[in-house]
Amino acid sequence: ILMNARKNAHLTQAQLAERVGVDKGYISRVERGLIVPTIGTL
Repeated sequence: ILMNARKNAHLTQAQLAERVGVDKGYISRVERGLIVPTIGTL
């Protein structure tokens, strides 16, 4: 879901990470289903 929303917004993982205030690796792990973001991060 996150990857589709990010791509629809024409953002790279790095751009989204910068806007949200997390590192690119965090975005990657969320998109791959390795971690579930906290409510605070969402």
